[in-house]
Amino acid sequence: MAQNIKIATKMGESWGTWKGCSPASLGCANCYSLMRIIPRWYGLKSGQVTLNKDFRKPYRWKTPQMVFVCPLSDFFIDHPVANRWRPDAWEIMRNTPQHVYRICTKRADNIQKNLPSDWPYANVWLGVSAENQRWADRRMDMLRQIPIHPRALRWVSAEPLLGPIQFTGPSSLTDYGWMIDGGESGDAKHPPRPANLDWFRQIRDQCAVAGIPYTHKQHGGATKCRCWRTTHPLGDPLFHEKAFGCRVLDGQLHDELPPW
Repeated sequence: MAQNIKIATKMGESWGTWKGCSPASLGCANCYSLMRIIPRWYGLKSGQVTLNKDFRKPYRWKTPQMVFVCPLSDFFIDHPVANRWRPDAWEIMRNTPQHVYRICTKRADNIQKNLPSDWPYANVWLGVSAENQRWADRRMDMLRQIPIHPRALRWVSAEPLLGPIQFTGPSSLTDYGWMIDGGESGDAKHPPRPANLDWFRQIRDQCAVAGIPYTHKQHGGATKCRCWRTTHPLGDPLFHEKAFGCRVLDGQLHDELPPW
């Protein structure tokens, strides 16, 4: 019966422009993509990058989609393959204005020099990853300097969250329109670094004060919850997809998404 359960998600589709990456900061140490998926499924070593065979996938979607870009790499990685094909990726985004593209990077210092000449695009949301206070201050401040279209937004992915973050000063939530957070996942070979639930609560509360949509993806851990089988079965208001360490924070699901 469980195999027939299809859980709807508002996070949308994904589009792998290229795959393969290299560590950029402390948050990359146990990256599920870099450490597990990329070597196991594609045989790539750290630092190797190859073009995704489904590069033109967005042209095939018949209806407007919310799209996460480059899930198995970093869209702004400085690598010959990415640098060669990035202009073509921008062209695809330009030619498919019905889709909204979410780009998240740990390489905020590479954004400005890799934007297309006709930037900004109304259908591209730019985001930065921020695993702790240091990187929130640095990356959020850098992204704030990048112009965006009035119909687009800047956003933050506070995951894998490795410490508390106060969104003040250079990491102010001013000019930002969405927050995602989550703990680190792992396995026996790559034990996840635990997150304190208070870190998520602090982010949740700061977003509430700032009036910013907030999404909590998971607490983190080495195993996925089974709430849909026991505590929150199909039909329950808290029914949700399996997630490392669960998604329910203080008795509530946080799935807020900006309008698009």
